[in-house]
Amino acid sequence: AVDEAMLKENAQLQKQLENESVETKDVSESKLLDMSVMMTAFNQKVLEQSETVAEIMETEETARIHTTGAVKQLQDAADRGRNQSVWLLSILYLSAFSVLFLDWYGS
Repeated sequence: AVDEAMLKENAQLQKQLENESVETKDVSESKLLDMSVMMTAFNQKVLEQSETVAEIMETEETARIHTTGAVKQLQDAADRGRNQSVWLLSILYLSAFSVLFLDWYGS
């Protein structure tokens, strides 16, 4: 009777252990599947960010090139403005002296 009770208890414990083992395996597989899905999503986001960073770098390079060109054009415009001012002042002085000379010559 004692042997029979031990065998029965042993069988119950073995069945319980097998059930817990199956449950643990199912939970582990479920968690691994969830982790796999999350890793796939993470990898996709990293790839998207990499593409976005590449686009930003291209835009930055283009902006830098345009900015350099704009600075050069502004410097050229400032130089032309100074040259035009010199010419305008020269013409005004020449005209003023011409008027003064003609007034003096005519008197």
